[in-house]
Amino acid sequence: MTTVGNLGDVLTEVIKLKNVKIALIEWLPFDRNQLSALNIKLDSLHRRRGHIVTALKDDSPEELIFKDSGVSCKVVVKDFQPSEYVSFQASLNFPEDEGIVQNEELSGNINSWGRVVYGADIVEVENSSNGWVSLDVLTRIIVDLTMDTSQMIDSLLTEYQRNLLDLVFMDESSKRSKYLLIMAEDISVRPRNPEDFLDGEDLQNEIEQVIGVLHKVEKIDDGYIFRGNTGQIAISNHIDDFEKPLLERGFSSAIKLFLDDYSSIIWHLWDESRLIEKDIDKALLGDITSLTKAQNWIARASSDAIMLGDILSYLRDSIFNFVEDLTENDPSKLNDDPLLIELKQIMNDSQITTKRVNDTQKVIHGLESKMTALRDFSNTLAEKHMRKLSDSMAQNTKSLSQMTESNNRASDALSIIELILAGSVIIDIVLVLVGEYAIPDWTWLGQLFSSGVGNLLIMLITVSLWIGVFVFLRLSKRKLESTAVKRQLSTNVIGRRCNVAALELFIEERNITLKSTDREGDSRIVTVTCEPPSKKDQPDLDYITLLYDASEHFLIQMDFETPDMSLDLDQCYNHILKEMEKAGIFNDLNFEKSC
Repeated sequence: MTTVGNLGDVLTEVIKLKNVKIALIEWLPFDRNQLSALNIKLDSLHRRRGHIVTALKDDSPEELIFKDSGVSCKVVVKDFQPSEYVSFQASLNFPEDEGIVQNEELSGNINSWGRVVYGADIVEVENSSNGWVSLDVLTRIIVDLTMDTSQMIDSLLTEYQRNLLDLVFMDESSKRSKYLLIMAEDISVRPRNPEDFLDGEDLQNEIEQVIGVLHKVEKIDDGYIFRGNTGQIAISNHIDDFEKPLLERGFSSAIKLFLDDYSSIIWHLWDESRLIEKDIDKALLGDITSLTKAQNWIARASSDAIMLGDILSYLRDSIFNFVEDLTENDPSKLNDDPLLIELKQIMNDSQITTKRVNDTQKVIHGLESKMTALRDFSNTLAEKHMRKLSDSMAQNTKSLSQMTESNNRASDALSIIELILAGSVIIDIVLVLVGEYAIPDWTWLGQLFSSGVGNLLIMLITVSLWIGVFVFLRLSKRKLESTAVKRQLSTNVIGRRCNVAALELFIEERNITLKSTDREGDSRIVTVTCEPPSKKDQPDLDYITLLYDASEHFLIQMDFETPDMSLDLDQCYNHILKEMEKAGIFNDLNFEKSC
């Protein structure tokens, strides 16, 4: 790796390393199937050619030229077994800040149980000489390598693996940390005792900016090992002899780093669940928005819990394979051999990690149980709100029916007034006949009615007309009252899942007189009133009102009214349900996919 930059800072450089090698180690959720898919993606059978890899999407696949804006890398496969491992060399070609020239060529190795190692030799760095590089400069290089390797490997992962990483790192997987291993042949500072590096000042501060909190400094061969919580630095003239155990310990530490982030997201979900409980309490008081928010969170958290369980199974398999790999060391080695002692320590670390995984499984089970309890409680609460909504709609329907009857009575009263006015016209006609209104040509009628017999005849005609009008008005009033008041209204709570597309088609085939839609959060409550078709085999119904939730595919209520007092309402109800079943409203089991 060669770097020429624009470093203009005034740095106090205390520690320098010579001939530096950098290894970044991380654990990723892999299995043999996914590694086989990765080898296919890299076209490992033709590894001599190499391939350009990028995470960018080709928005114009019909064009012959793909423009990547420099955000790509070239991968050449060096060795592989289809479902076991792949080793490759990658030339990174990612944009750098202005003034920086950086040639990054990395080696990489990925195996079927998730061990991912990126390696690079520091060939040349600006303002360095004879292979000496300060820790201050190394810090910047390591940060850049960490982000570039994440960008490179993410373009090789499957969508499922990226989803798992986004869950653990809260959609910031591109910035995830990796365990750092720095190997060098020499160090510029050599105090008398290794503990002198833990001075709490310049020496310790420079080391900790690279590997995190410095826990321990050990003497090995002619150099040191600095162990931190996020990395380690190994110094020796024979560093290649320690490379394998260092990488194995590094992978064990990488699993621990991932497990820390994994545990954090579990407790984050657990803390969120306590906040959702408050939303459910608000929903108990009638806040529908809080109920919708709680249901959405429970659905997402339940999915996250399932994915966390998948990650846990990957961790178990990985640790099992890792420990199995460690036990295949040479049994002829002496017990005091440094390499064997290192392997035993790594195995012990892996056993501790396994115990942490087992403990995490208990927490996952607890989280899943809590999600189930919250889901059941929210469903019960939703049903309660649905019943309240149904009761409210029934009351509104009843009020509407009463208003309709009142309007009918008012209409009857107007009809009666019209009949009375018609009676007054009859009286006017009589008055004309008897001479109340002067008609010159009808003198013979005046002579007839002026006699005694005529007066009696006038009285009889008037009384007869009034009696006839009175009887007619009474009969008309009774008939109108019977048609206005004597009606049958049926309100039926259905409460069944339905095919909304088939239901709306069923409604459109009828004459729709009223349709209204109410939205509450994600729910869409639709009320439709329609007139049933007039057929001989159909009951005499004035209207049918249907109430349903279009977003939840749920038929809530059905009301209908008939003027026929002899009609059996149960038969009408069963007849309507049969028509709905014939239309495929209830008996299409795959309606959710088609809607």
